[in-house]
Amino acid sequence: MTALVRYHSGLLLRSQRWLAPFLAYAALLGVGITLGEPVLGALGFAAAVLLPVTAWSVRICLSQEPPAARSVVVAAVGRGRAHLAALLTGALWPLLVGVCAVLLVTVTGDRRGVGAAAATVAGLLAVLACAATGAAVGALASR
Repeated sequence: MTALVRYHSGLLLRSQRWLAPFLAYAALLGVGITLGEPVLGALGFAAAVLLPVTAWSVRICLSQEPPAARSVVVAAVGRGRAHLAALLTGALWPLLVGVCAVLLVTVTGDRRGVGAAAATVAGLLAVLACAATGAAVGALASR
């Protein structure tokens, strides 16, 4: 499965189709979160914005492969594993970006009344929930 995820990651990064959703995420975070804002609200916003980005990324990963290459991968590993690898690739990259956003927001936010560890755990759980929901929406919206 690791090789399939690396294969789909390579396809995604070389195609540069990942730029639009991740630049949109960065722009929305830049507009929606200010330095010194209460950390829990900022973490909620960062997680909520990740949902459409993950759906967009999953949709890209599920439809990026040319039909001939998809047939070769399906013949080698099976239809289910090939589809699961594309789905995981589309969900893991936004999740990684979301984790980085949580760490950045926790460091720069106003943590009055909330410890850094508690805020980080809450942010990571929110990002995980929104990334999983976005992956489901993206899978349902693809072919």
